Amino acid sequence: MSMEWFGTLPQHGNWREVRLKRLVSSWAQKREYEEGETYIGLENIEPWTGKILPGEDGTLTLNTGGESASIGSVFTFGDVLFSKLRPYLAKAILADRQGICSTELLVLAPGPYIDGRFLLYCLLTPGFIELVNSSAFGSKMPRAEWDFIGDIPIPLPPLHQQQQLAALLDRETARLDALVAAKQEQLELIAEKRRALITRAFTQGLDESAPRRATGLPWLGEVPAHWEVVRLKYLAQGPLDYGANEAADEDNPDFPRFIRITDIDEDGNLRSDTFASLAPELAEPYLLSDGDVLLARSGATVGKTFIYRASMGPACFAGYLIRMHPQLRKVLADFIYNFSLTDTYWGQIRESAIQSTIQNFSAEKYGDMVLPLPDLHEQMLITAYIEAETKKLDTLREITEISLGLIHERRAALIAATVTGKLDLINF
Repeated sequence: MSMEWFGTLPQHGNWREVRLKRLVSSWAQKREYEEGETYIGLENIEPWTGKILPGEDGTLTLNTGGESASIGSVFTFGDVLFSKLRPYLAKAILADRQGICSTELLVLAPGPYIDGRFLLYCLLTPGFIELVNSSAFGSKMPRAEWDFIGDIPIPLPPLHQQQQLAALLDRETARLDALVAAKQEQLELIAEKRRALITRAFTQGLDESAPRRATGLPWLGEVPAHWEVVRLKYLAQGPLDYGANEAADEDNPDFPRFIRITDIDEDGNLRSDTFASLAPELAEPYLLSDGDVLLARSGATVGKTFIYRASMGPACFAGYLIRMHPQLRKVLADFIYNFSLTDTYWGQIRESAIQSTIQNFSAEKYGDMVLPLPDLHEQMLITAYIEAETKKLDTLREITEISLGLIHERRAALIAATVTGKLDLINF
């Protein structure tokens, strides 16, 4: 396997290539962590940026109930930590403190010939990450080894030039990161506006002059006086039922698709890269009908919903999902799906979650959920309104996501060009 990832070195400036293991010390003492000391796990490192993320409690201190491993690697100020687990995520940081880290992080202590920040940028270069990832083994949790990583050559200008290039990258990536933060804030505002629009349509209707009445429910408030307030189970054709507790071992396209929580993306669509199927005899009791609504019942995905369409082909559903078959003479499947995007819906999810130590929403709990219900004609009007208005917001979101992707590409290209000596510093 070729270890070349940076192409030809510049002919000026005394650049050379040196294997990583010649530039750093990779040995790290391992010991048990002590309560209250700084612990950095993989979850504390943001992919591709070289930044540390706070834990759930807003700190970097490992709390009781954190990672199961009691042994960590000791690191100190100035060490570079690089993840050998799932290297395609490009998790690396320059330590600004001392502490203990996950043993899945290589602790690299820069020697006298390489600047720590320059090294960090080398490790975050797409070409370097691709090469490391090509050596990883293991299908579910691919892992690379130091023996391979240490043999990878690093492009190395003189130390003072490394420091200049790292300072340039610090400045320029900070500028790009500010643009990323602004775009991400814009995406959050779009999502908030989308949710508010749908919630307003579900609680106020389209006729703001219509008389209103109080429901007595804090997460619902007032609704148009002519609407009903109905429990979900009374809108279902038959009981809400659970899916098949079967392993997703098949990927036969001739079998019914086996829909699991992980197959449903954040927009309520089926992912194309997670296909699994179930043998027809196992799938038969769980086959879906056009308009069936699937509701996630466990873990962090509680509340996620999906509408099955017959045009998707034969499909069945897995055990961590609950199926509701709507009574179409009472309610539209799209109306129920849109309801699941409202603050009213999520208020009920949160209220139930607070009452339980384990986040699990049963079929009974879903059946007892309350939703405001106009007649079918008004449901169609509200559904059409939501579709038209959210389409505008979705277009704006897509444009923002494209521009965000371009910024990320620009950031990666800038790092790659700088650490390999291909950046035109005169015209930069």
